Amino acid sequence: MTNQMQVAILYQAHEPPCIHGIQKPMKKGGYSDSGADIAYALKLSQISVVTPIQNPDLYLDTD
Repeated sequence: MTNQMQVAILYQAHEPPCIHGIQKPMKKGGYSDSGADIAYALKLSQISVVTPIQNPDLYLDTD
């Protein structure tokens, strides 16, 4: 049996807190796009990435 490292990437899906009455606006889907970019780069480097579905769609950041 081989011990292959798996990586899961978390992203912020809820609005950030207000700081001094200012809140950064979120776009639809939160910040999943940057996590998707990181996951894609890791997979290109042959690193196993844990995803919510078995065969993620390259064009859906939340997959």
